[in-house]
Amino acid sequence: PWQTIWLEEGSGGCRIRSASARLLDGPVALAGAPTRVRVEVHLEDAAGPCAIGMRLRSVVRWEGAEVARGEGIGPFSASLEISGPVHFWSPDQPALYSGTASLCDFAGDWCGDTVDFDFGLRWLSISGAEDVGPQQERELLLNGGRLLQHGVLHQAYWPESLISPPSHDVLA
Repeated sequence: PWQTIWLEEGSGGCRIRSASARLLDGPVALAGAPTRVRVEVHLEDAAGPCAIGMRLRSVVRWEGAEVARGEGIGPFSASLEISGPVHFWSPDQPALYSGTASLCDFAGDWCGDTVDFDFGLRWLSISGAEDVGPQQERELLLNGGRLLQHGVLHQAYWPESLISPPSHDVLA
């Protein structure tokens, strides 16, 4: 099916290519306390440099309601705090926040390029020293819980044939 499209001229200079969010305080978030998040943007190379004084402003929403707002000291990142508890992303419960990142002048009177994006917050870590296997191996934890991984076994793996041996000679 055909759809009508249109092109709009963008503002000169600074334009956002992509935006992402990073959880900074995983253990604090797991405890249900207010948590720091950093929103980062990557800018278009061909768009030219940002004007002096441009800064990134960001808003984070959960189910449509604003939960955090922050501003950076430059055009590349903004730190903000989400009041607890944080809704974690997991394969069983893929919770997604919505974010808006805007490049604004120093006074905040004018904002140029704005990008809306969705993101999940998760915390990857490894099990503690008291929880190790017989060969001192540790487990991967997602949001503080064990994460079962499916993949190729560490032993008996041959790049040319994957799991099965390429010939009987290699087993001897």
